[in-house]
Amino acid sequence: MVLRSGRLYANGCYSSIISFGDSLADTGNLKELALMFGQVFPYFSPPYDETFFHEPTGRCSDGCLIIDFLGCSSSYLTIFGSHDEEYDPTTGCFTRLNKFAEYHNELLQIRLDEIRELHPNVIIIYANYYNAAMQIFRSPDKFGTLHVTNSINKGSLLISCSYESGIYILLGFTNGVLKVCCGGGGPFNYNMSARCGYTSATVCDEPNTYANWDGVHLTEAAYQLIFKSLFQGPCTTPQFSSLCQ
Repeated sequence: MVLRSGRLYANGCYSSIISFGDSLADTGNLKELALMFGQVFPYFSPPYDETFFHEPTGRCSDGCLIIDFLGCSSSYLTIFGSHDEEYDPTTGCFTRLNKFAEYHNELLQIRLDEIRELHPNVIIIYANYYNAAMQIFRSPDKFGTLHVTNSINKGSLLISCSYESGIYILLGFTNGVLKVCCGGGGPFNYNMSARCGYTSATVCDEPNTYANWDGVHLTEAAYQLIFKSLFQGPCTTPQFSSLCQ
Protein backbone atom coordinates (compact mmCIF):
# COMPACT_ATOMS: atom_id res chain seq x y z
CA MET A 1 0.00 0.00 0.00
CA VAL A 2 1.32 3.43 -0.92
CA LEU A 3 -0.02 6.71 0.43
CA ARG A 4 0.89 10.21 -0.61
CA SER A 5 1.16 13.14 1.76
CA GLY A 6 1.17 16.83 1.07
CA ARG A 7 -0.39 18.70 -1.82
CA LEU A 8 0.66 18.73 -5.46
CA TYR A 9 3.36 21.31 -6.07
CA ALA A 10 3.52 23.57 -9.09
CA ASN A 11 5.66 21.07 -10.99
CA GLY A 12 3.03 18.39 -10.39
CA CYS A 13 5.17 16.06 -8.25
CA TYR A 14 4.28 14.61 -4.86
CA SER A 15 5.99 16.08 -1.83
CA SER A 16 6.44 12.65 -0.22
CA ILE A 17 5.41 9.03 -0.53
CA ILE A 18 4.72 6.73 2.44
CA SER A 19 4.95 3.01 1.75
CA PHE A 20 3.54 0.19 3.91
CA GLY A 21 4.63 -3.32 3.02
CA ASP A 22 6.54 -6.49 3.86
CA SER A 23 10.07 -7.49 2.85
CA LEU A 24 9.38 -6.36 -0.71
CA ALA A 25 9.13 -2.76 0.47
CA ASP A 26 10.81 -2.66 3.89
CA THR A 27 13.87 -0.41 3.87
CA GLY A 28 15.13 -1.42 7.31
CA ASN A 29 12.35 -0.99 9.86
CA LEU A 30 12.19 -4.69 10.72
CA LYS A 31 15.94 -4.78 11.29
CA GLU A 32 15.77 -1.91 13.75
CA LEU A 33 12.85 -3.49 15.62
CA ALA A 34 14.33 -6.99 15.59
CA LEU A 35 17.68 -5.88 16.95
CA MET A 36 15.90 -4.18 19.84
CA PHE A 37 14.62 -7.60 20.89
CA GLY A 38 17.79 -9.51 20.07
CA GLN A 39 16.45 -11.15 16.91
CA VAL A 40 18.59 -11.73 13.82
CA PHE A 41 17.54 -12.75 10.30
CA PRO A 42 19.77 -13.91 7.41
CA TYR A 43 19.19 -10.74 5.41
CA PHE A 44 20.75 -8.66 8.18
CA SER A 45 24.11 -10.03 7.01
CA PRO A 46 26.24 -9.74 3.86
CA PRO A 47 25.91 -10.04 0.91
CA TYR A 48 22.56 -8.24 1.26
CA ASP A 49 22.66 -4.59 0.11
CA GLU A 50 26.20 -4.93 -1.28
CA THR A 51 25.52 -3.18 -4.60
CA PHE A 52 24.37 0.25 -3.46
CA PHE A 53 24.74 0.55 0.32
CA HIS A 54 27.80 -1.72 0.66
CA GLU A 55 26.50 -3.00 4.00
CA PRO A 56 23.29 -4.71 5.22
CA THR A 57 20.48 -2.24 5.85
CA GLY A 58 17.60 -4.67 6.28
CA ARG A 59 16.57 -4.58 2.63
CA CYS A 60 15.92 -7.96 1.03
CA SER A 61 17.94 -7.44 -2.13
CA ASP A 62 21.44 -6.54 -3.25
CA GLY A 63 20.42 -2.88 -3.15
CA CYS A 64 17.35 -0.70 -3.62
CA LEU A 65 13.82 -2.15 -3.66
CA ILE A 66 10.72 -1.82 -5.80
CA ILE A 67 8.79 -5.03 -6.26
CA ASP A 68 8.80 -8.79 -6.37
CA PHE A 69 6.84 -11.19 -8.52
CA LEU A 70 5.25 -14.38 -7.19
CA GLY A 71 4.84 -16.62 -10.25
CA CYS A 72 8.49 -16.38 -11.33
CA SER A 73 10.00 -16.67 -7.87
CA SER A 74 12.76 -19.28 -7.87
CA SER A 75 11.71 -20.40 -4.39
CA TYR A 76 8.23 -21.32 -5.65
CA LEU A 77 9.65 -23.02 -8.73
CA THR A 78 11.84 -25.11 -6.42
CA ILE A 79 9.16 -25.94 -3.85
CA PHE A 80 6.41 -26.76 -6.35
CA GLY A 81 8.11 -29.48 -8.37
CA SER A 82 5.77 -30.12 -11.31
CA HIS A 83 5.47 -31.54 -14.79
CA ASP A 84 6.75 -29.54 -17.75
CA GLU A 85 3.23 -28.77 -18.97
CA GLU A 86 2.58 -26.76 -15.80
CA TYR A 87 5.18 -24.17 -16.80
CA ASP A 88 4.84 -21.35 -19.29
CA PRO A 89 7.23 -22.28 -22.13
CA THR A 90 7.89 -18.61 -22.93
CA THR A 91 8.97 -17.64 -19.41
CA GLY A 92 9.67 -20.84 -17.46
CA CYS A 93 7.25 -19.61 -14.81
CA PHE A 94 4.69 -21.67 -12.90
CA THR A 95 1.44 -21.13 -14.85
CA ARG A 96 -1.00 -21.89 -12.01
CA LEU A 97 0.45 -19.24 -9.71
CA ASN A 98 0.52 -16.66 -12.49
CA LYS A 99 -3.11 -17.33 -13.39
CA PHE A 100 -4.01 -16.86 -9.74
CA ALA A 101 -2.17 -13.51 -9.70
CA GLU A 102 -3.98 -12.38 -12.86
CA TYR A 103 -7.37 -13.34 -11.39
CA HIS A 104 -6.57 -11.49 -8.16
CA ASN A 105 -5.64 -8.35 -10.10
CA GLU A 106 -8.87 -8.46 -12.12
CA LEU A 107 -10.98 -8.58 -8.95
CA LEU A 108 -8.85 -5.91 -7.31
CA GLN A 109 -9.44 -3.47 -10.17
CA ILE A 110 -13.20 -4.07 -9.99
CA ARG A 111 -13.17 -3.34 -6.28
CA LEU A 112 -11.03 -0.21 -6.75
CA ASP A 113 -13.53 1.14 -9.29
CA GLU A 114 -16.28 0.70 -6.70
CA ILE A 115 -14.23 2.54 -4.07
CA ARG A 116 -13.50 5.38 -6.52
CA GLU A 117 -17.24 5.85 -7.05
CA LEU A 118 -17.84 5.97 -3.31
CA HIS A 119 -14.96 8.40 -2.72
CA PRO A 120 -14.61 10.59 -5.83
CA ASN A 121 -12.29 13.06 -4.08
CA VAL A 122 -9.70 10.41 -3.25
CA ILE A 123 -6.97 9.58 -5.79
CA ILE A 124 -6.49 5.81 -5.87
CA ILE A 125 -3.67 4.59 -8.09
CA TYR A 126 -3.57 0.94 -9.15
CA ALA A 127 0.00 -0.21 -9.76
CA ASN A 128 0.19 -3.28 -11.98
CA TYR A 129 3.34 -4.81 -10.55
CA TYR A 130 2.56 -8.06 -12.36
CA ASN A 131 2.79 -6.59 -15.86
CA ALA A 132 5.74 -4.41 -14.90
CA ALA A 133 7.70 -7.48 -13.81
CA MET A 134 6.50 -9.82 -16.56
CA GLN A 135 8.16 -7.71 -19.25
CA ILE A 136 11.48 -8.84 -17.80
CA PHE A 137 10.53 -12.51 -17.62
CA ARG A 138 8.96 -12.58 -21.07
CA SER A 139 11.73 -10.73 -22.90
CA PRO A 140 14.95 -10.64 -20.88
CA ASP A 141 16.92 -10.35 -24.11
CA LYS A 142 15.36 -6.95 -24.81
CA PHE A 143 16.93 -5.44 -21.74
CA GLY A 144 20.45 -4.80 -22.94
CA THR A 145 22.50 -1.85 -21.78
CA LEU A 146 20.12 0.80 -20.49
CA HIS A 147 21.27 4.31 -19.61
CA VAL A 148 19.05 5.60 -16.83
CA THR A 149 19.57 9.18 -15.70
CA ASN A 150 19.46 9.72 -11.98
CA SER A 151 16.70 12.32 -12.42
CA ILE A 152 14.16 9.54 -11.93
CA ASN A 153 15.47 9.08 -8.41
CA LYS A 154 15.22 12.70 -7.28
CA GLY A 155 12.67 12.85 -4.51
CA SER A 156 11.83 9.17 -4.76
CA LEU A 157 11.74 8.71 -1.02
CA LEU A 158 10.09 5.32 -1.23
CA ILE A 159 13.39 3.72 -2.21
CA SER A 160 15.70 6.21 -0.50
CA CYS A 161 18.23 6.05 -3.32
CA SER A 162 20.00 8.77 -5.25
CA TYR A 163 22.79 7.57 -7.48
CA GLU A 164 26.06 9.46 -7.27
CA SER A 165 26.82 9.32 -10.98
CA GLY A 166 24.72 11.04 -13.60
CA ILE A 167 24.10 7.78 -15.42
CA TYR A 168 23.36 4.39 -13.94
CA ILE A 169 24.08 1.56 -16.38
CA LEU A 170 22.09 -1.67 -16.37
CA LEU A 171 24.01 -4.32 -18.23
CA GLY A 172 21.08 -6.60 -18.97
CA PHE A 173 20.18 -9.97 -17.50
CA THR A 174 22.78 -12.09 -19.27
CA ASN A 175 22.53 -14.74 -16.53
CA GLY A 176 18.80 -15.18 -16.95
CA VAL A 177 15.78 -14.26 -14.89
CA LEU A 178 15.12 -17.44 -12.91
CA LYS A 179 18.58 -18.40 -11.67
CA VAL A 180 19.41 -16.88 -8.29
CA CYS A 181 22.45 -14.66 -7.76
CA CYS A 182 22.78 -15.45 -4.04
CA GLY A 183 21.95 -19.01 -3.07
CA GLY A 184 23.07 -22.54 -2.32
CA GLY A 185 22.79 -24.68 -5.44
CA GLY A 186 20.10 -26.56 -7.31
CA PRO A 187 18.49 -25.94 -10.72
CA PHE A 188 17.82 -22.29 -9.86
CA ASN A 189 20.65 -21.92 -7.31
CA TYR A 190 17.98 -21.83 -4.58
CA ASN A 191 18.25 -24.17 -1.62
CA MET A 192 16.05 -23.88 1.46
CA SER A 193 18.89 -25.13 3.67
CA ALA A 194 21.47 -22.76 2.13
CA ARG A 195 19.61 -19.52 1.57
CA CYS A 196 21.27 -16.20 0.93
CA GLY A 197 22.83 -14.90 4.12
CA TYR A 198 23.71 -18.39 5.36
CA THR A 199 27.41 -19.27 5.53
CA SER A 200 26.85 -22.14 3.09
CA ALA A 201 25.44 -19.83 0.38
CA THR A 202 27.49 -18.13 -2.33
CA VAL A 203 26.92 -14.87 -4.18
CA CYS A 204 27.50 -14.06 -7.85
CA ASP A 205 30.14 -11.55 -8.95
CA GLU A 206 27.78 -9.34 -11.00
CA PRO A 207 24.29 -9.02 -9.47
CA ASN A 208 23.28 -6.54 -12.18
CA THR A 209 23.37 -9.38 -14.73
CA TYR A 210 20.72 -11.30 -12.75
CA ALA A 211 17.05 -10.46 -12.27
CA ASN A 212 16.66 -12.76 -9.26
CA TRP A 213 18.57 -11.99 -6.07
CA ASP A 214 17.79 -14.65 -3.44
CA GLY A 215 14.92 -16.72 -4.85
CA VAL A 216 12.26 -14.55 -3.21
CA HIS A 217 13.39 -11.01 -3.99
CA LEU A 218 14.69 -9.39 -7.16
CA THR A 219 17.95 -7.55 -7.73
CA GLU A 220 18.34 -3.79 -7.70
CA ALA A 221 18.76 -3.87 -11.49
CA ALA A 222 15.38 -5.57 -11.92
CA TYR A 223 13.70 -3.23 -9.44
CA GLN A 224 15.06 -0.24 -11.33
CA LEU A 225 13.41 -1.40 -14.57
CA ILE A 226 10.12 -2.06 -12.78
CA PHE A 227 10.33 1.38 -11.18
CA LYS A 228 10.53 2.95 -14.63
CA SER A 229 7.51 0.95 -15.83
CA LEU A 230 5.43 2.01 -12.84
CA PHE A 231 6.39 5.65 -12.46
CA GLN A 232 7.31 6.59 -16.01
CA GLY A 233 5.44 3.98 -18.04
CA PRO A 234 1.94 2.59 -18.57
CA CYS A 235 1.70 0.19 -15.61
CA THR A 236 -0.42 2.35 -13.30
CA THR A 237 -4.08 3.39 -13.50
CA PRO A 238 -4.31 6.34 -13.72
CA GLN A 239 -0.77 6.86 -14.99
CA PHE A 240 1.57 8.92 -12.85
CA SER A 241 2.43 10.98 -15.91
CA SER A 242 -1.18 12.21 -16.06
CA LEU A 243 -1.09 13.25 -12.40
CA CYS A 244 2.33 14.91 -12.42
CA GLN A 245 2.26 17.58 -15.11
